[in-house]
Amino acid sequence: MNRLWIIALALTVEGLSIGFNPVSLAEEAPISVIAQTDPRLGEAATLYETGKTQQEQGDYEAALATLEQALAAYEALQDSRGIAQTLVRLGKTYDGLGDYENMGSRYQRALEVAQTSNDRQQEAYALNGVGDIYFYQQQYDEARTYYEQALAIFEAMGDDLGKAESLLFLGNSYSWGQQNYEAAEPFLVESLALYEQELGESDAYFPNYLNNLGGVYIALERYEDALTYLNRALKIQENNPDRNPFIIATTLEGLGTVYTAQARYPEAEGVLQQALSIREAEHGAENLGLTNSLYSLANLYLAQERNEEAIVLYERALAIVEPQLGAEHPATVNLKQAIQSLNPRLAEADNLLNQASELNDQGRYQEAIPLAERALELREAILPANDPQVAVALVWVGFLYEKQGRYSEAEPLYKRSLSIREEQ
Repeated sequence: MNRLWIIALALTVEGLSIGFNPVSLAEEAPISVIAQTDPRLGEAATLYETGKTQQEQGDYEAALATLEQALAAYEALQDSRGIAQTLVRLGKTYDGLGDYENMGSRYQRALEVAQTSNDRQQEAYALNGVGDIYFYQQQYDEARTYYEQALAIFEAMGDDLGKAESLLFLGNSYSWGQQNYEAAEPFLVESLALYEQELGESDAYFPNYLNNLGGVYIALERYEDALTYLNRALKIQENNPDRNPFIIATTLEGLGTVYTAQARYPEAEGVLQQALSIREAEHGAENLGLTNSLYSLANLYLAQERNEEAIVLYERALAIVEPQLGAEHPATVNLKQAIQSLNPRLAEADNLLNQASELNDQGRYQEAIPLAERALELREAILPANDPQVAVALVWVGFLYEKQGRYSEAEPLYKRSLSIREEQ
């Protein structure tokens, strides 16, 4: 299997299922100042800050409970800014849980509240959130419409932190969304520069801006550029006792992917096993986030021709992905294709077709026919009926029948092959 195809598979799933969304960067007055103005506002702000911290640390269930309390407090005070801000944070929390229905409803309501109260900053953050709704529905052009609206507001306000968020989302819509990494690069480069300018590398989320750009360079096979950003991200996190475990796991996965591509297999296995251990400890055994480490480790095993170990990891990932995303989701489909492609019986079918091709070149059609028929039989038994590999085998058998004057048998095979190709 093509190594870069697997890298792309991993990036696609990361983007569609647990794509990174940075913390909302709206400026908020210190709680002590708010409390002096109105003790009830101080209580609401304290609840919000607590829920925000829980969300940033990945404790999503606790964050939901706390943020709902904050929302109720702001609603009792009819504080539209607090309401909109808390709804945006709830949207991010549901995003972390993969609950996109509730994520969407919170972002939509936040947008309505912010627009009604003419709160331009919260409107922009809500627009980014609504864009995420379309991102997860794979409607990337529509998602970018909302990201661009948010970007225009942030630019008009001179809010470089908000601008960094919108640029990040625009870049990810091209990279994770459509695998258009060349288009993604300038957005992510500018986003990183703005974020570093405003908050510096000590900010907890800064390493993930480095990870995003590193991931684009991996996909472009610019491995030394990728290492520059990923090693910087790792160094920053190693020196930070409060580092985010999910972000450092992503950094390690990126490094493992680069090391695999460079045939530095012992180094790759070390960092990928470390990433997997972190995700297992933080996510548990059935969280979608775990699949990123499983993909990366499977990629390493395939590069070393350790196919049976790779299949185990793919099957483990499939058991996580399919129940949560459904049988028709691209991540599920890609995983099944990856597993199928590693089936040793498919290798046998490929070998049989190669032998049939050699016999055909020698004009030994009668000997080639049973080999091609067996190859077709194997592919039909393993692959979906509309798989392009089935179409190829159908053409071969039909062609060999035609060479033997068996036209009535060849015709339906050609028609089946054509029908498969038209579906693609």
